[in-house]
Amino acid sequence: MPSLPGVQFFRDEMSMFKFLGCLLISYYAVMDIILYLTFMKTDLVESSKKADDNELFSPFTHLSVKALMNDHSSQYVTAPVTEYFDAFTRFSTIFYFISPNMISFFHLFLAFVAARFVSSESLHTRRIGVLIYEFRTFLDAFDGVVFRSHSHTKGMYQSVRSSLGYYVDITCDAVGGVFLMFGVLFYLFKRFDPLKQTELPWKSAESGSVAGATGQVTYSKKMLFWKCWCYGITIAFAGKFWDSVVGQLKEVFQTPIQDPTMSALQFDTCHSTTAIFIMYIWRLFEGQALLQYVLVAIFVDKIWEFLNFVQYLFFVIVLGLYTLSLLYIRHGVLGLASASMRLAEHADRGQQCPRDSVHVIDDSEKCESYQRACMTERAICCLSEPFCTNNPRAGPGKWKEKEDSNYNTTPAEPQRTGGPHI
Repeated sequence: MPSLPGVQFFRDEMSMFKFLGCLLISYYAVMDIILYLTFMKTDLVESSKKADDNELFSPFTHLSVKALMNDHSSQYVTAPVTEYFDAFTRFSTIFYFISPNMISFFHLFLAFVAARFVSSESLHTRRIGVLIYEFRTFLDAFDGVVFRSHSHTKGMYQSVRSSLGYYVDITCDAVGGVFLMFGVLFYLFKRFDPLKQTELPWKSAESGSVAGATGQVTYSKKMLFWKCWCYGITIAFAGKFWDSVVGQLKEVFQTPIQDPTMSALQFDTCHSTTAIFIMYIWRLFEGQALLQYVLVAIFVDKIWEFLNFVQYLFFVIVLGLYTLSLLYIRHGVLGLASASMRLAEHADRGQQCPRDSVHVIDDSEKCESYQRACMTERAICCLSEPFCTNNPRAGPGKWKEKEDSNYNTTPAEPQRTGGPHI
């Protein structure tokens, strides 16, 4: 009796994994489309504010720079599961004595247990290790849910760098990643142990490899360590660089600006093609995303092939992305950040001209800096209010002259009434 096409298709384990992978990628793609269509109409300054206590989680509300740069698994799988788990069980309320730091230390312990399983020669055992590590990832997200519940900041998805919990969390994450990579390393030591090889080689030996006693190609422990070290250091740099970029973009895009012109510029810059591109690519190459890639490779028994393929590639991509992000922040949005700080200073002093586009500054150097930072002809500053009027380029009125004043806008030339002007 002929078998059904679908049954025949799923008899191959790898084919089933590919099918499930395509479904997951399709889910991520649809969610991304909805997310960024929502984001294009969202002001991050308002969206990143605190949610109501009875409000249910949605990956499309209370958006922040951090949420937009999170990896897909965290944004669309882990975060909803942890948020709804706490909403339905009220874990953070009932078990109030369990602190976020306690959860962080426990998921660090689970990372060690998972690494022990991952180091096994049995594929079944290694897959159990992957599942344990995924549960550790769940707890890593859940400690943030508990923290927001205890601090009454529900819906504010951003790192609080001034708290002790922030450093406890990133330390436990880093050490947990080290445990996982050592688990992979010890597995490779066992896999390429020359005393256990029984098969004949199917290709010539590579650089750093030798033929074992039975003829099978093996690799030195130094080479295996170098493979794991390269990927581990890439994860570390990706996590650090991502956190740094998130912090800098948050200061620019989530800082309230009272001036309507600068606020509009902030919104446009945040929703520009360059900003969206940088934030999205970070979703693919941040530290948590790289951890998910290696977990998938372990689960499908392709870890050695994966490490060979991405040994230097991912590091180059992460370094290039960080460089691009810094260039964009320094040269693309630095003016916006500078102007925001200037406006905050002027608002504190109450020195603002009648027109929103004209500001009084009593320091010539700050005046020049403000004009350079404004990035618009309608924003003007002057040294004292009696001499601050509308710019001819910005509308009716005249720019009054003042002797020895430092202006970037050239004053109108006085009318000659006849005779040589000396």
